[in-house]
Amino acid sequence: MVRVRPMFLGAICAAALTNLAIPGLADSTVDGMTCHDRDVIVDVLKREFGETQMRADLHDGPGLIEFFANARSGSWTVLLTPDEHSSCVLESGYLPQPGRPT
Repeated sequence: MVRVRPMFLGAICAAALTNLAIPGLADSTVDGMTCHDRDVIVDVLKREFGETQMRADLHDGPGLIEFFANARSGSWTVLLTPDEHSSCVLESGYLPQPGRPT
């Protein structure tokens, strides 16, 4: 069984992205999703959560749906990447780990 904490990691990722001071690079929200430069989001996922891309599939609309995860911690993030320059965090959470409260 997968226990999901909706937008928990997304909120942390958004906070981390908000604290980045990169001139000329402004994050935004689209339908409540955090959107930003794809390379910046991928860097935050790797650096802050140890997540790497596990899968990428074509989306019915433009772009890709990307799945990032950290097998050790159980954290995961799903991105919508409409083009090569930007991504939006669709959802995030974690898989239950032994000893972790649910």
